[in-house]
Amino acid sequence: MDTTKLNILDEWNRRATRAGWAQGQAAAFCAFWHITLGIPLVVCTVVVGALANNNSGGASVIATLSIIAAILAGLQTFLNLSERSQLHKRSGSAYSNVRRSIEELVAMPPESLHDLDATMKKIRETFDTLAETTPNVPGFIWRRAYKKYERGTYKSTVIQIRSNDVPKDS
Repeated sequence: MDTTKLNILDEWNRRATRAGWAQGQAAAFCAFWHITLGIPLVVCTVVVGALANNNSGGASVIATLSIIAAILAGLQTFLNLSERSQLHKRSGSAYSNVRRSIEELVAMPPESLHDLDATMKKIRETFDTLAETTPNVPGFIWRRAYKKYERGTYKSTVIQIRSNDVPKDS
């Protein structure tokens, strides 16, 4: 495997790692807000139901809690956080699959790499499909991912695996 292709695979591995991490963080973010909105919604509706059935008065409390419950329910419906969380989770898994495919490809002995160009084309097409079909990650999560990337948290295994196969520059 020549150095240029190895460098491309190394960069793709880093991108897949970073995108998978960011998608996972976005899934956790959506799940957190789904629960954060859902629990008060349930509490408000239970309290309103109990107060309304109890005829204990407190019309202003019932009205206030009913409005809060309606707002929370509207936010949950509009934001669709549960489904978005699942989409981000699946996207993170898809990027992790690409990363593992790259690592597996690079770990193969050079003599078994029959059609490296076709395999790289397939990986590139998978990246293109993921870019078109995966949900957008919130900007603050991407910024965190890039900061981790710049600090070197994402250590690509591609170069480590193939360091012995790459000819030394003179």
